[in-house]
Amino acid sequence: MKNILRSISYSMALGALVSTRVALGNPVIWIPTEGTTLTAGSEVTVMVQDSSYATPIQETSLSIGLSPCTETSCPTPDTSVLYLLYTGAFNPQRPSSPVNYDPGSYAFQNFTVTVPAEAESGSYTLGVLHSYWGESAVPVYFPSTDVATVTVNIVSA
Repeated sequence: MKNILRSISYSMALGALVSTRVALGNPVIWIPTEGTTLTAGSEVTVMVQDSSYATPIQETSLSIGLSPCTETSCPTPDTSVLYLLYTGAFNPQRPSSPVNYDPGSYAFQNFTVTVPAEAESGSYTLGVLHSYWGESAVPVYFPSTDVATVTVNIVSA
C-alpha cells in the first residue's frame, strides 16, 4: 500500500510539474528590438521582462550573450554563446511610475552591457538564459530555464 501511495504521490508531482511547465512563458527582451543595429565596442541597454509563472519560483540567475548567426540559423543561449555579456542576479521590478517604454504589467530589469569590440559585422542572436527553481503544485522545487532571443545586426565601429 505504501508503494502505491508513493507512486500516486510521484505521479501527481510529475503531473503538476508538467502542467506548470505548460503554463509558464518565457522572458521577453523588450530592448533592443528585433533587427536593431548595434556598433561593436558600444554599450547597449538590454531590457528583460520577467515571465508570468503559474507557481512560485526562486530566482537563480540570468545570462545575456551574443552569438553570430550562420547562413541557415541563429543559435540560442541554451545551446551556446560566443560572447558572454552578463551573468548574475536577476531581480526584476515593476516600475513605481510610468516608463517611456512600457513593458506591460510584468516586472523587468535593465542591464547595460558592452558589445565586444572584436565582434565582426553581421547578424547575431542576442539571447537571455534565465535559470530558476519552480515550485510544483506539491511543495517540491524543480530546476528550470527560460530563453528569450532577438536577432540584431552588429557593425564595426
